[in-house]
Amino acid sequence: MTCDVCVLLVVMAEGTSSYQHNLLPPHELFILVMFHMRTHTHTDDTEETLQVFDAKLRHMRQDIGAIEQCNNTLELTARNNTRLLDILKVRREAQEQCQCAYSAH
Repeated sequence: MTCDVCVLLVVMAEGTSSYQHNLLPPHELFILVMFHMRTHTHTDDTEETLQVFDAKLRHMRQDIGAIEQCNNTLELTARNNTRLLDILKVRREAQEQCQCAYSAH
Protein backbone atom coordinates (compact mmCIF):
# COMPACT_ATOMS: atom_id res chain seq x y z
CA MET A 1 0.00 0.00 0.00
CA THR A 2 1.08 3.55 -0.55
CA CYS A 3 1.64 6.04 2.27
CA ASP A 4 -1.62 7.85 1.42
CA VAL A 5 -3.60 4.67 1.90
CA CYS A 6 -1.81 3.98 5.21
CA VAL A 7 -2.65 7.48 6.45
CA LEU A 8 -6.27 6.99 5.48
CA LEU A 9 -6.38 3.67 7.31
CA VAL A 10 -4.94 5.27 10.44
CA VAL A 11 -7.49 8.06 10.24
CA MET A 12 -10.29 5.51 9.87
CA ALA A 13 -8.98 3.52 12.83
CA GLU A 14 -8.89 6.60 15.08
CA GLY A 15 -12.49 7.40 14.25
CA THR A 16 -12.73 10.67 16.20
CA SER A 17 -9.81 12.48 14.66
CA SER A 18 -10.47 16.03 13.57
CA TYR A 19 -8.27 15.29 10.54
CA GLN A 20 -10.81 12.73 9.41
CA HIS A 21 -13.62 15.28 9.32
CA ASN A 22 -11.50 17.72 7.37
CA LEU A 23 -10.52 15.06 4.83
CA LEU A 24 -13.65 13.11 3.87
CA PRO A 25 -16.83 11.77 5.45
CA PRO A 26 -16.29 8.26 6.87
CA HIS A 27 -18.21 6.35 4.17
CA GLU A 28 -16.38 8.18 1.35
CA LEU A 29 -13.07 7.58 3.10
CA PHE A 30 -13.86 3.88 3.35
CA ILE A 31 -14.76 3.74 -0.34
CA LEU A 32 -11.53 5.51 -1.26
CA VAL A 33 -9.43 3.13 0.83
CA MET A 34 -11.18 0.10 -0.65
CA PHE A 35 -10.61 1.47 -4.15
CA HIS A 36 -6.87 1.88 -3.50
CA MET A 37 -6.65 -1.61 -2.00
CA ARG A 38 -8.45 -3.13 -4.98
CA THR A 39 -6.30 -1.19 -7.42
CA HIS A 40 -3.13 -2.57 -5.82
CA THR A 41 -4.62 -6.06 -5.70
CA HIS A 42 -5.63 -5.89 -9.37
CA THR A 43 -2.16 -4.68 -10.29
CA ASP A 44 -0.61 -7.60 -8.43
CA ASP A 45 -3.15 -9.99 -9.97
CA THR A 46 -2.48 -8.58 -13.42
CA GLU A 47 1.25 -9.01 -13.01
CA GLU A 48 0.81 -12.56 -11.77
CA THR A 49 -1.64 -13.31 -14.58
CA LEU A 50 0.82 -11.96 -17.15
CA GLN A 51 3.57 -14.16 -15.71
CA VAL A 52 1.30 -17.20 -15.97
CA PHE A 53 0.39 -16.32 -19.58
CA ASP A 54 4.07 -15.79 -20.38
CA ALA A 55 4.93 -19.24 -19.06
CA LYS A 56 2.03 -20.82 -20.96
CA LEU A 57 3.01 -19.04 -24.17
CA ARG A 58 6.61 -20.17 -23.77
CA HIS A 59 5.48 -23.80 -23.44
CA MET A 60 3.09 -23.39 -26.37
CA ARG A 61 5.92 -22.04 -28.54
CA GLN A 62 8.06 -25.03 -27.62
CA ASP A 63 5.18 -27.40 -28.42
CA ILE A 64 4.53 -25.64 -31.72
CA GLY A 65 8.23 -25.88 -32.59
CA ALA A 66 8.21 -29.62 -31.88
CA ILE A 67 5.04 -30.08 -33.94
CA GLU A 68 6.52 -28.11 -36.85
CA GLN A 69 9.68 -30.22 -36.72
CA CYS A 70 7.62 -33.44 -36.80
CA ASN A 71 5.50 -32.01 -39.62
CA ASN A 72 8.62 -31.15 -41.64
CA THR A 73 9.93 -34.69 -41.12
CA LEU A 74 6.60 -36.16 -42.25
CA GLU A 75 6.53 -33.93 -45.34
CA LEU A 76 10.08 -34.97 -46.23
CA THR A 77 9.16 -38.64 -45.79
CA ALA A 78 6.06 -38.16 -47.96
CA ARG A 79 8.13 -36.52 -50.74
CA ASN A 80 10.72 -39.29 -50.57
CA ASN A 81 8.01 -41.98 -50.68
CA THR A 82 6.37 -40.29 -53.69
CA ARG A 83 9.69 -40.19 -55.53
CA LEU A 84 10.35 -43.81 -54.65
CA LEU A 85 6.91 -44.83 -55.97
CA ASP A 86 7.55 -42.93 -59.20
CA ILE A 87 10.90 -44.70 -59.65
CA LEU A 88 9.30 -48.08 -58.95
CA LYS A 89 6.50 -47.39 -61.47
CA VAL A 90 9.04 -46.47 -64.15
CA ARG A 91 11.06 -49.64 -63.48
CA ARG A 92 7.93 -51.80 -63.47
CA GLU A 93 6.81 -50.33 -66.80
CA ALA A 94 10.29 -50.90 -68.20
CA GLN A 95 10.25 -54.47 -66.93
CA GLU A 96 6.81 -55.12 -68.45
CA GLN A 97 7.94 -53.72 -71.79
CA CYS A 98 11.01 -55.92 -71.66
CA GLN A 99 8.91 -59.01 -70.92
CA CYS A 100 6.51 -58.15 -73.77
CA ALA A 101 9.39 -57.79 -76.19
CA TYR A 102 10.93 -61.08 -75.00
CA SER A 103 7.63 -63.02 -75.29
CA ALA A 104 7.06 -61.68 -78.81
CA HIS A 105 10.23 -63.39 -80.03
